[in-house]
Amino acid sequence: MTARPLARGFSTVAFQAALMVTMTCTVVGVAAADEPQPLRRVRPQSARIADAIAQGVERSATFRRLVESIDATDGLVFVAEGKCQHGTRACLLMSVVIAGSDRILRIFIDPRRAPGCELVEVIGHELQHAVEVLSNAAIRSGIQMYRFFDRVKNNGDVKRFETAAARQTSLSVAREACRRS
Repeated sequence: MTARPLARGFSTVAFQAALMVTMTCTVVGVAAADEPQPLRRVRPQSARIADAIAQGVERSATFRRLVESIDATDGLVFVAEGKCQHGTRACLLMSVVIAGSDRILRIFIDPRRAPGCELVEVIGHELQHAVEVLSNAAIRSGIQMYRFFDRVKNNGDVKRFETAAARQTSLSVAREACRRS
């Protein structure tokens, strides 16, 4: 049997051999993927944020509880480097995107304004806000989220929302994750 050229130097036999290698690699990859991997619903969008989240989970029971709480919801929380309005170093955007059965939230963090372990602390603070939203299944839009925080805020600032739970979370995460061993 002679090999017919398919395109620029590829023959049917070469194509079949490449296909077999690809299928073998895919089967090996699928077998490894069969091991249960927990679906993390907190999704870092940069290596720096991923490292801070890993440190928080490792060092702080409060931070770990936040991630576990979010994992138990219908929410996906994307944590990205970005700037917030009103001069804050981190913020939960007032937006809820519905994608299938998931509610998607976004957190922006300015790592330059939260150096070192402070980055873990501010992510924990914003994750607490995400838990507050995701714990209320009725919040399915940005306006519902805005109204929720307008009701529960405990500061007089009309431009920013703050909750006692998020303030306490900041203190706990800082104490647990940032202490010197």
